[in-house]
Amino acid sequence: MSEGPEFANDEQLDAIASFKELLEDKATGSLLRRLGWYDASSVSKDQMKYLMKLLSAIFFRDYQMELEFEWKSCNDDYFGRYTCDVHPKIEMSTFNYMDASPHGNLSARPMSRLSTLLHELVHAYLGIYAWDTD
Repeated sequence: MSEGPEFANDEQLDAIASFKELLEDKATGSLLRRLGWYDASSVSKDQMKYLMKLLSAIFFRDYQMELEFEWKSCNDDYFGRYTCDVHPKIEMSTFNYMDASPHGNLSARPMSRLSTLLHELVHAYLGIYAWDTD
């Protein structure tokens, strides 16, 4: 277990430690470095779902969401979106990204894509837990 916020539960602390390991991996082909490549689809759907699981555990505590993930290579002007046509899913553009400030050893592109992923997880949380569809 790693140190973390005083209010964090064990699952959050484990997720924080796992995310820190990803941040510290400076290998050329590491997950977060590949997330910064021009074409982000080199990060597999399973790896993106792993990132979604970590971010969900860190930011949403006991609310684990079963979500699908899909890279989209279309030229739409979007970075990401949450959809729930059949199954809850986050879609992200393989090429588009927003301007973001680099942080630590992460350049602007992976920071943008992580920010977009977290933003879409908020939409998913609201869609799954907060909006009454009855």
